[in-house]
Amino acid sequence: MRVELLPAVNRAALEAAEADWPRALAVHLGMDPAQEAPEVPASDGSASGGAPGAVSAAASEATPAATLEQAECWPVVEAPRGSDGAVLAAGPPVLLEVFLCAEHLASAVSWLASQPVVKWVEPRQRAQRADAVSSILMQTGGITREQYDAPLEVPLPYWEAGVDGRGEIVGVTDGGLDLSSCYLYDPSYGSIRPNASQATGPAVLPLPGHRKVVQYALTSGATFGDAESAHGTHVCGSVAGARLLQEGGGGGGNRDSAAGTGPPPFERDVGTGGAPRSQLSFIGLAEDNRAFTMPPRPDTMVLQALIVPALSTSRVTKRPV
Repeated sequence: MRVELLPAVNRAALEAAEADWPRALAVHLGMDPAQEAPEVPASDGSASGGAPGAVSAAASEATPAATLEQAECWPVVEAPRGSDGAVLAAGPPVLLEVFLCAEHLASAVSWLASQPVVKWVEPRQRAQRADAVSSILMQTGGITREQYDAPLEVPLPYWEAGVDGRGEIVGVTDGGLDLSSCYLYDPSYGSIRPNASQATGPAVLPLPGHRKVVQYALTSGATFGDAESAHGTHVCGSVAGARLLQEGGGGGGNRDSAAGTGPPPFERDVGTGGAPRSQLSFIGLAEDNRAFTMPPRPDTMVLQALIVPALSTSRVTKRPV
């Protein structure tokens, strides 16, 4: 969990919390304080200070069950540290990270929230791809625990009926786009490097025949590529992302006709977008791959660039983000 403390908390108080809270929290959770953070051999052969899950298989045979359980679940509290290992000076925000076993979360949250210096308690989020789960929800209206755990085994009725984005061009406006992402990459193009006149906006980079992106436009001052946060790439992947089916691989990709025409086959995985056979018309707004702000006149600066007149056989869906 991530715990935010009051802004007035200084470095000394952070160090004290890191040192004292594990034992106090363990007592609250009903652990034996006489066996504080038992020294049990860790998986690398060293002594374990009680970090959850750090006990080796050999130790589990030589250690009493109660002691082993306490060693695996002893709370761990960590303050932010610099490259020299010292606790960093207080924020804001002033943060601690707390690690526990799952069965102790509810009780630990109650204890942490009751501390006078605590401002906020929240989960420590882990980034993971969830497009497969989203597709189940959108196409069936619900999801079970079993489906959540194995989303690629769930039939998707829209896709099976051919409603998978084929023939559609979706307009997306965001900071930038990384065309080397495996969900957007086209090997027939390889690494795309625009010339000087197309690398900074206003500019339009047509990509005829690209399997995913029909054009990449830039508003005034915007630059080609995506920022480290990759927000634009994430959005485009959620809409139309699809990895090419590797030779001999499985997945949900099949050509659209017996003659082998249509979009190339794709491999269904946990990151496949909601409309995997669609294409994108992208407009980048960010300057030097930084965060962007919406232009003052989106009707003239953005929406016009979403129309691709040359592709008259496909319908253009204007959907700026």
